[in-house]
Amino acid sequence: VSLYDAHGVLFSQWVARGGAKLIVVNPRRDPTADYALLHGGLFLQIKVGTDTALHSAIARIILENGWQDRDFIEQYTASSSDLASNSNPKWRQSLYSMSFDAYRDLILSDPDSEPAVAAEICGIAVSEIYAAAAMMAKPDATGMHPKTSMMLEKGNYWSHNYPNTASFGALGLLVGAGN
Repeated sequence: VSLYDAHGVLFSQWVARGGAKLIVVNPRRDPTADYALLHGGLFLQIKVGTDTALHSAIARIILENGWQDRDFIEQYTASSSDLASNSNPKWRQSLYSMSFDAYRDLILSDPDSEPAVAAEICGIAVSEIYAAAAMMAKPDATGMHPKTSMMLEKGNYWSHNYPNTASFGALGLLVGAGN
């Protein structure tokens, strides 16, 4: 079920009325993908279960170009020293915590995050991955980042639940989607 079909009020009152450009990631083309293509957005028809590779490749392009929302990251994410001094039990930190620097190093060292590799994994054109990264994060001539909101539907976490959800959330932090 597409955003258009399942969330008609949200779609008509917020997405369409606000002129949002959508990046629709879905193994099948649906009415929301058609809307995105007709209104300056993208449709990335990935193979089922390859969301994490796509998220990581988009993140890599953003990091390599310095398009990350540094102010948002500084204000809303934990540093290595914050994590070390946190009063939460250490096992939670070791399992679920990562500083921005550690995340950046992880993405930039992961061979599967190379856009050409991820494009092969996902079954889409590498140019589509670059276009999505630019649409989400490339600052304009004045240095302003695009306003990016991120939404997911159940398909993102029906396959490879944790990696897909974590990579989606990390990408949102990278582009300041909560700002």
